[in-house]
Amino acid sequence: MKKSFSFFKASMRLWRRHLVGVLIAVLGLAGAFAVTITAALYIYDGMRSDAWLPGAERLYRVNEQWLMNGKEGVFSLSAASGLGVAPLVQENTPGIEAATRLYPLQAEITTGRGDTFEADAMMAEPNMADLLAFPVLAGDLAQALSDPSGLVLSAGQAEKLFGGDAMGQTVTLTFKEQSFDYKVGAVLKRLPPNSQFKLDLLIPWNEERMKQGGGLGTGAEAYTYVRAAPGADGAAISDHIATHIATMRPPHGNITFKMNASPLIGAQYFSKAYNDMKPATSTRMSRIVLIMSAVLLVTACFNFVHMFTSLNLGRGREVAIRRIAGASRAHLMGVFLVEAGVVALAAYGLGILIAADLATSADMLLNGGVTIFGPGRAPLLASGSLAALVVALLTAAAMIAQLSRMKPQTLLHNSQRAVTGGRGWIKSVLVGLQALALVGTLIAAGQIYHQFDHYLTLDRGMRVTGVMIVPAPFDESQSARFKNDFRKELASLPGVKTVNEIHTPPFDGNLMMFNLKAEGMDGPVQSVMNDVGPSYFESFDITPIAVVDEDFTGLKNVVALPEASVKAYGFESPEAALNQTLTSIYKGRNGDPDQTTDYRIMAVIPDLKDSGYRHKMPVVYGMTELFGSWYTQFVVLADRDDPALKQAVKDLWLKHFPDFEEEATMHWFSDAIANRYRKTENMASAVLAMAAFCLLLCLAGLYGMASHYTATKAREIALRRVLGAGKRDVSQLFLRKMLLPVAIGGVLSLVPTWWLMMRYLENHAEQAVLPMGYYPLVLAGIMLVSALMLMGHVRRVLKLRPASVLYHE
Repeated sequence: MKKSFSFFKASMRLWRRHLVGVLIAVLGLAGAFAVTITAALYIYDGMRSDAWLPGAERLYRVNEQWLMNGKEGVFSLSAASGLGVAPLVQENTPGIEAATRLYPLQAEITTGRGDTFEADAMMAEPNMADLLAFPVLAGDLAQALSDPSGLVLSAGQAEKLFGGDAMGQTVTLTFKEQSFDYKVGAVLKRLPPNSQFKLDLLIPWNEERMKQGGGLGTGAEAYTYVRAAPGADGAAISDHIATHIATMRPPHGNITFKMNASPLIGAQYFSKAYNDMKPATSTRMSRIVLIMSAVLLVTACFNFVHMFTSLNLGRGREVAIRRIAGASRAHLMGVFLVEAGVVALAAYGLGILIAADLATSADMLLNGGVTIFGPGRAPLLASGSLAALVVALLTAAAMIAQLSRMKPQTLLHNSQRAVTGGRGWIKSVLVGLQALALVGTLIAAGQIYHQFDHYLTLDRGMRVTGVMIVPAPFDESQSARFKNDFRKELASLPGVKTVNEIHTPPFDGNLMMFNLKAEGMDGPVQSVMNDVGPSYFESFDITPIAVVDEDFTGLKNVVALPEASVKAYGFESPEAALNQTLTSIYKGRNGDPDQTTDYRIMAVIPDLKDSGYRHKMPVVYGMTELFGSWYTQFVVLADRDDPALKQAVKDLWLKHFPDFEEEATMHWFSDAIANRYRKTENMASAVLAMAAFCLLLCLAGLYGMASHYTATKAREIALRRVLGAGKRDVSQLFLRKMLLPVAIGGVLSLVPTWWLMMRYLENHAEQAVLPMGYYPLVLAGIMLVSALMLMGHVRRVLKLRPASVLYHE
């Protein structure tokens, strides 16, 4: 024990002399562990989402996709399905034991104190408590949902409304101006972070109330969950729903349905269905973060191994003396293993603390929350310590493999090269791998950010800056005031040039699907139509390529085509499309005849990069004024995006519509574009952050290796100078030796990085390939930085007198 303690004291003295290298290795490993922990928990939460629910292994969610004319188009797979799907599935699917539904509602809550809040509500069937046994903090979930006036709150909602003690409290819920009183009968515990459910407020299922006033909800779809019987085959159930239940649903005009069932466990990661409760785990982001984490961890491990290898130089003779003094190999091996293990576990513990601090940033970058400390996290974090121990054991094993096979005489009399291993091939491999990781990471980060920058800066064929969108209050009684007094005062504000009225601004997500057919076509073409109104061209400075010579402001059923849609309808040129007719065909239901509407083409405009261009189908712009429509939006034109003007518009809004403050959603068009690509920006930011960290790790590692390289070659440098070599010749010789593995590693990273980036770009409709010149530029930059670092160390050694170096050796 005393011998081990004295060895550790000697090690600490050695570490203090090489403090920079130790900090690089330990802090780098801790940072890499932090990123890896965050990425691993993010992916784990998605893959094991809702596994905490009792009986979750037998629960499935029914997903649905709308198909127009039997083709997949703008409608994606949704986690919600039609209201009639639950009984249809339960009655006609073998192996299904029970089914339940959650119907989404928008509610306004009024407490007894008169406080009013907006909330997302769910109408739940009485048997929901049996299938989805959410943990309860107070009350009885089943009893609350069986009471027509029962109410279930989440713990967060109870705290917000009543300060926590909500049981027995009464609130008034307003849905589409219909109000009902409910009494709190249960409070749910806070759901674990890996859940797809967002349940702030649950009320009992009541079909009579759903039908009142045209329906309380926002649609005819609900979240449908089914429970399989014990031993039932989940894959067979999903296949039966896809092949039989989907065909049992009658078409809705041109719309037919595609369906499947996905396991509840892991639905956040494995299911492709869109969930409106909580955003799903991004598989694309997961892959990118996982690759980057692996690169960071491997790079940090290289630095860690290098640090211990370097320290071998300082203890090689001490090991030899201890061996001669009687210390066994097993004893020395144990000391090395314990030392490496303690340091690696300390780095892992520090990494956990760093990950906890990074969790807030991860929420923004990953578009989903990551909880580091919480229920069930302790076993996961503890198991991660095994990875730290693996790093430690491999590091110690590398040292032991070198030292244990050498005789004490070799350690005492041979040169330093014998201690560091052969001709330094391990060091060269580590340098090459550092360069490979660094070049690949910087190129990947550059490509992803270049793609994001392209989305924000590409020519959209319309005016982008100085355009403000001002939506109307969503209340028909305010329409006249909005279109008259408010508009007049808005147009008179300083800085406002024009105020136009439009229906659908770009990037608001409001698209309509039509089957359109031109004369002479064999069949209709599935098309996207944007109802924009007659002022669209003027509002966004769009100059038509071809236009009819008449005013079509007051005409009905008139449209404009972007240039890319002209050929899709069989027209030879923009001019040939003018005054032609596109016929919309809507399939009748239940034997009703098909309905058709003719649209006259009044203009052809340049291709616009707006909400519709991403879809692989023709786009049509409806220019008809919405006669009698009370809801509209204004486009305010100014010289630039002026914050003072936006504040003036907001002040004017509050003057006219003080009761609609939360609906004051005026925004610059440029901000709408930025919001549209927010996920891409977050991904670019995450990759850039990890690339910067990788850059720091790799440069620190290369710096340490350059320092170690010159330290081990100090004797050789001194001997070469004694034999007559000049400083310049020595510098060039060692520069070539150090830069060769850097160049090899960097070159080897170019092709796989390019291939991975091409796969990444396949997910984007508008691809911006990074200029190929960036690849050699990054490699050249890394080699230049490496050369400068190495030359700094070599020059430091060259300043020493050869005699003093040889005497020290």
